[in-house]
Amino acid sequence: MSTKFLYGASVQGIQGFIFQTNALREIAGASELVEQICTSRFAQALGKNITDLSEDRKAMVTAAGNIKYVFENEDDCKKLVREFPKVVMEFAPGITLSQAVIRIDDREVSPTDVNELEKRLRTQRNNPYNPIGLGLMAINRSRKSGLPTIRIDNEINKGKSHIDESLNAKKGNMINRICKAFFGDQFQLKKLPFEMEDITKSKGANYSWLAIIHADGNDMGAMIHKIAQESGTTLNYQNIFRDFSLALDKSTKEAAYAAYAEIAEKYKLDTSEKYAFRPVVIGGDDLTVICRADLAVDFTQLFLIKFEEKTVDNFKGLQIKALQNGLTACAGIAFIKDTYPFHYGYHLAEELCGHAKKEAKGKMQNNGLKPSCLMFHKVLDSFVESYPEIIKRELTASGIRLDFGPYYIHGTDTNKIDTLDTLNIFINEFDKNDGNAVKSNLRQWLSDLYKDKEQSEQKMERLISIGKKERIQGLKLASNKGIIANSKSPVFDWLTLISIKEGGN
Repeated sequence: MSTKFLYGASVQGIQGFIFQTNALREIAGASELVEQICTSRFAQALGKNITDLSEDRKAMVTAAGNIKYVFENEDDCKKLVREFPKVVMEFAPGITLSQAVIRIDDREVSPTDVNELEKRLRTQRNNPYNPIGLGLMAINRSRKSGLPTIRIDNEINKGKSHIDESLNAKKGNMINRICKAFFGDQFQLKKLPFEMEDITKSKGANYSWLAIIHADGNDMGAMIHKIAQESGTTLNYQNIFRDFSLALDKSTKEAAYAAYAEIAEKYKLDTSEKYAFRPVVIGGDDLTVICRADLAVDFTQLFLIKFEEKTVDNFKGLQIKALQNGLTACAGIAFIKDTYPFHYGYHLAEELCGHAKKEAKGKMQNNGLKPSCLMFHKVLDSFVESYPEIIKRELTASGIRLDFGPYYIHGTDTNKIDTLDTLNIFINEFDKNDGNAVKSNLRQWLSDLYKDKEQSEQKMERLISIGKKERIQGLKLASNKGIIANSKSPVFDWLTLISIKEGGN
């Protein structure tokens, strides 16, 4: 058996590259560039096309900024290691590639090899690199990035725009592979939004709220470890690892498409001039989407359901016991104004997703998987801080926490008060005749809770005494304690989603 070489590459600085500016065209262009690095550009570096790469059994992973490939020729491996970083940096200025190689003598790839490769890649990420295109000090620079200007555009209503190499690559990238996966065969380029207001105006001329959705699969590291334990022979492991990666990537894309298709039909989105969604990342177990705020919770709930279903279906052929129940995922939704710095909104969505994962960890399902759930938060001011700080400053009143989530797909208690379905039932109560009056009283109750707990209790007793019995029962407002469970109240979340639905006020 001949010597082999396990090559690994990891794209660094993806978030900073994609969210460098607040311009949707550039954000979307950057995400497409990152997707192409691991697919078409890597295939070209190997002297293949993208179809050949997808069928190549030596390609273990080529998605979500990660590459693992088995070389059988040392010279071919050396050539790629020498040339590929330059290809990537010229194709997507601002991106850095970490590389590592494991020599494998007279055997197949094993889980130990993959672990060692990941260890070396983490070490490589700490090594400094020399970025291209720094330029001299006395040179015109882009106002957005601070990098040297390569051209000046005269944009309508915006005046002169100084374009650097990175912005030029993002603006010029019109390959919409991510969008085609998300919108399906009916994708129309003319309906693709290139400005944030293109997304919001489908709701109304004065509507200005966006949602940034970030979803991530649960316990992926533990799942890969279980696959390694079950796979048996090392040859089997290499094949299963590859098939697992492809099936996971396929499941994420199919779940995103299926969720969008249902939302588009439910809300008649096909009649809009522009899409109300713009996918940013769809690959591996990751999903990042920008959409009109009022559609976000429904879409995310559907995506989490579809992700569970698609992973069950697509993992069947792998015949791995640990995968027979599929996978679950958690998500975070940040509601922001269309003028709010986008990278801060994305960071908040990522934090909310992490918070949901942490909370779900203590509520394992009978099948041994974390339950799928989501958290959301509406940015109300210009402060930029972590979610734990937001909880302390905004979401705690008189010892009562107002971050009631996460909200689960299937529920984790007998009353199922923590499910998205139950949340939607409560929200629908406010659409009835006296909904506005109840909403106004609950807003006042919240305001009083921040100031004086006893005063808030009196307000709630007053609401219960004068409110319509049917509505009081529907919202479970039998007493002040009726809307407080484990020192948490869902009222803030109710009012948040209602305001987003009505226009954000």
